[in-house]
Amino acid sequence: MFNDPFHFFRWVLTIFVSVYATVLTAQIAWSYYVWLASRDRYMSLLRQYVIVHGLRLRASRFAGDVVTCVALVLALSLMVVAQYRLDRIQFSLAEVNAQLALNFGLTSPPLHVQPR
Repeated sequence: MFNDPFHFFRWVLTIFVSVYATVLTAQIAWSYYVWLASRDRYMSLLRQYVIVHGLRLRASRFAGDVVTCVALVLALSLMVVAQYRLDRIQFSLAEVNAQLALNFGLTSPPLHVQPR
């Protein structure tokens, strides 16, 4: 599956970054939930304050960051899809070369594509 170091590096990096981002987001969300869920009078007041200001928050301030994140996710998705399609093309070419070599009695494939 990984016939080239860049391909292996990209898959490993994708897995590590995805797991890291998921774990970090879950830890932060859980810590805020635990912190704001206490029954103290002042925490109740703080919780209401955070909720009100969260609802009043202007989305336009963070729109640039959201657009950047979406663009990066889209770029990663396109790279993964493109690599998958290139792998399928390489596999198909290897099969075609093997079939041509079999049909015409060639000792080596006519095109220089290495089968997996």
